[in-house]
Amino acid sequence: MSPDRIRIAVVGAGIGGLTAAIALRGAGLHVDVYEQAPVLTEVGAGIHLAPNGSRLLHRLGLGESLRAHAVRPEELEVRAWDTGAVLARQPMGAAWETRFAGPHYTLHRADLHRLLAERVPASAVHLRHRVVAVTEDTDGVRIDFADGTHARADVLVAADGVHSVVRRTLAPAERPVLTGSAAIRAVV
Repeated sequence: MSPDRIRIAVVGAGIGGLTAAIALRGAGLHVDVYEQAPVLTEVGAGIHLAPNGSRLLHRLGLGESLRAHAVRPEELEVRAWDTGAVLARQPMGAAWETRFAGPHYTLHRADLHRLLAERVPASAVHLRHRVVAVTEDTDGVRIDFADGTHARADVLVAADGVHSVVRRTLAPAERPVLTGSAAIRAVV
């Protein structure tokens, strides 16, 4: 089958799903993205985009957009909560860009999500499509949605989050495991 005839379905239009869609479309493949939400929106706080991620996004053509909407921290400081004393200091900025062959960015998740969404044609993103079942057969994959409709694809990319319906189909015994680690954010 020629690459332009391969039908790829990405389930989930978050940061991972949209990035996958951009990369696959950039390779000349036909991609449809299925998202359960009624609108494309991203919630959350800031995100650190390390050089391994920024290099990929630059290759996908987002370098100029990232430079315009993100900041490049020059230094990381860890301070004691009670005294403000500097516990650790790590140079970043140009030093990291040289060392890791790409910039380290900090930006809001919603901004990154919007920049990605702008790169995927609206006609390729199908909102209000909550996946309830996935079935593989000799013709590819059938994706069933909560509204009773379905789609077919040759390849399915699961980007539907921690409670992934697709993962439960492929590995029903596997469940997310709480590690006991937590990240807490605050505004002071």
